[in-house]
Amino acid sequence: MKPILNKIKNTSVVWFDFAHQSRFYTYICMLFALSFCNEIKRPPVESLFLNSLLVVPTAGLERVGVVTSDFGTSGKFAVINPDAQLAVPTVANIHSDAVARFIDGKVFIINRLNRDSILILNPTTGFLPESEYSVGKGNNPQDIAKVSDNKAYITLYNSRNLLVVNPYSGAVIRNIDLGSYAETTSLGIAGPDGIPEMSQMYLEGSSLYIQLQRLDRNDPSGIPTPNSDSLLLELDVNTDSIVKTFIFKSRNPTSRIQKISIGGESFLAMCAPNRLGFISKLDGGIIAFSLTTKTFRNNFLYAETDAGGDILGMQIKDENEGYASVLDSSFNKSIQQFNPTTGQRIKTVLSFPASVGNISGLLLTKSGRLYMGDGSFSQPGVVIFDTTKADKPRLTQTNIDVGLRPFDLVELQ
Repeated sequence: MKPILNKIKNTSVVWFDFAHQSRFYTYICMLFALSFCNEIKRPPVESLFLNSLLVVPTAGLERVGVVTSDFGTSGKFAVINPDAQLAVPTVANIHSDAVARFIDGKVFIINRLNRDSILILNPTTGFLPESEYSVGKGNNPQDIAKVSDNKAYITLYNSRNLLVVNPYSGAVIRNIDLGSYAETTSLGIAGPDGIPEMSQMYLEGSSLYIQLQRLDRNDPSGIPTPNSDSLLLELDVNTDSIVKTFIFKSRNPTSRIQKISIGGESFLAMCAPNRLGFISKLDGGIIAFSLTTKTFRNNFLYAETDAGGDILGMQIKDENEGYASVLDSSFNKSIQQFNPTTGQRIKTVLSFPASVGNISGLLLTKSGRLYMGDGSFSQPGVVIFDTTKADKPRLTQTNIDVGLRPFDLVELQ
């Protein structure tokens, strides 16, 4: 990952790190995994991952995938067994700037800027790579939404085109030009850049909702800045036509979209921190879009003024309980519990000073376990909390080592 000054690559705030994890760890971790598989003698690497119940997703057993990175040149994909509190690395080589989606039983790795590809991992073969296809050099893919076995959409952050492809082969069906939805004004001499900064998506029935950040890449500060309103596009997947655009209540949507229910009404929730990082202001929060009225809720589910910093990630359990990843103006980080209905801050679950590292990844699983990626410089790994208990106890005494620094988390269910 590049520093925040190169924010075009990714809108999340991260900290640059040149440290590389020793390859010796991978060997040791594999040997340790073998101790849980005594019935298997001297297996090849592939059969270790194929047969081990430690990592392969099984009905009723929770498994969590972790995208890890050296924040330089490469990354890995690991799988956590929370009951054994063990992470086993897979053989897949992924980009140092990647995120994951679990779609119809397979892991889609979105390799972002400078690899610009979709890599598919198959859990039934020990997460061996099944296929990989390019989305065009320099296009910087951000998300993939699968409609059918023959059709998927891929948002391209550095392009004006929404890509429509076969999700497994990458064969291009068409490009949908969204350039007309880019910002129309700029504070820079060069003028508008013509790129809408399409980010995350959510498929609801035949409607595909797409975040457009509409950042000013030519802002005099040198930082892509939310000088224009951000848009939520509704696209009909049957016709590939834009149904309507909606103006965000707060700018610069950055997080994944989560479907939630409040008062019996369905909403799409997401973080829209507006100005963040080195240009941070308490001017954003977690917003909600009603799927019934097709309007944004007036009030934040959780405001940055209450959180005390930029809200970069969130997971909402129900209408009374949510969790947010917060970065304050001094670059201190915390995980906070809040009430999405009232917007009230309840407690701080965990906090890190600026000198320690960063929070990278937040995931609430169906079982009620809250996973957090701890990118600390001294002992990076994954922390697990139990949200089913009132005091939200930490289930891991030490961080679960995932090899490199964790960056993204996905439930393999």
